[in-house]
Amino acid sequence: METIFNELMDKWKNIVPNSTLILFILSVVPGVIVVFVRSQFVKGNILPYPAGFLSYLTVSTIYWIVLLLLIFPMGILILEYTGTQYFLILLYDFKEFIFVIFVPVIVGVIAGWVAKKGYVHKILGFMYLNPIHPTPTAWEWLFSDSVEQYLLITLKNGVQFGGELDSDCFVSSDVGNQDIYISETYEIDYKNNWNPKGRGVYLSNGEVSSIEFFPIKKEEEKNG
Repeated sequence: METIFNELMDKWKNIVPNSTLILFILSVVPGVIVVFVRSQFVKGNILPYPAGFLSYLTVSTIYWIVLLLLIFPMGILILEYTGTQYFLILLYDFKEFIFVIFVPVIVGVIAGWVAKKGYVHKILGFMYLNPIHPTPTAWEWLFSDSVEQYLLITLKNGVQFGGELDSDCFVSSDVGNQDIYISETYEIDYKNNWNPKGRGVYLSNGEVSSIEFFPIKKEEEKNG
């Protein structure tokens, strides 16, 4: 780990003369990238500098330990075993870009995907622990997967109508403003027939009382 840091610092001294700034980049930037990319998948506040410095430093420290003590040695062994020395040369020539920018982006994507799927939460729950769920509200959890389905919407004034949730719809992920746009609405008659109106509807925050979900495949059952 110390060797990699020294090599990166020596290479960057020709570009950035301040060694403190180089150390800051190595110690904080990977954590900032990981947290930022992860936040594109799950809801969460990105603390600005200097408030988030300790968080970014912690993430960067864990990142460097795992990378240099586990992933990097395994990668070197795989490249040497497979005889792909060309990639090994590229790894050393572009290590500042690969280790500080590229790999943190990949780590952020994986961390965000794992958090969105709730795998860590499920594993900890299986171990009889009680972790905080990464998705803060049921609203976000219900609409986190873009699965096409029918909705039975009941407003707070008692009005009830059907809707179709598809790729043309939009559901807010803002906890403070849970609005929704439905691209196709349905009028439901006394025989439970869903008749399309041919228009969409926007529902602002606080208008919805309840939403029932029906899979798209049950279309014939609702109309029958």
